Amino acid sequence: MNTISIEDLATRRLDAFTASERSVAVDPEAYRETKEVPQKVIGCPLDISEYYRTAAYLGKRLDRLCCPESDTIFAYYSPQIDPSRSGDVRYSRAVCVDLRGQIDALDRWRLRRRRLQRVK
Repeated sequence: MNTISIEDLATRRLDAFTASERSVAVDPEAYRETKEVPQKVIGCPLDISEYYRTAAYLGKRLDRLCCPESDTIFAYYSPQIDPSRSGDVRYSRAVCVDLRGQIDALDRWRLRRRRLQRVK
């Protein structure tokens, strides 16, 4: 049995966050859109006829974030959400909840690294 240590998993996560941060720097607009769509799917009623179109749109945004870096957190979710690939629209909401959690974790990690503050 091939086991992975906690240290290896922590290193992989750090590498994925680092690659994701570089991707976000290349295309911040796609990142903003990627953050908005899952929140809309989670928080607002979405007509059943909109699920396919919304999942395809989010899949394209995630693909844009995967282009410069292949080992981002977005690379996992892109095929999972995109119905033209292996994604299943029946699970869109669940995948969006998970994606939103990863985006929040990435934002917290970026904030801790940079010591950024919000100005209102």
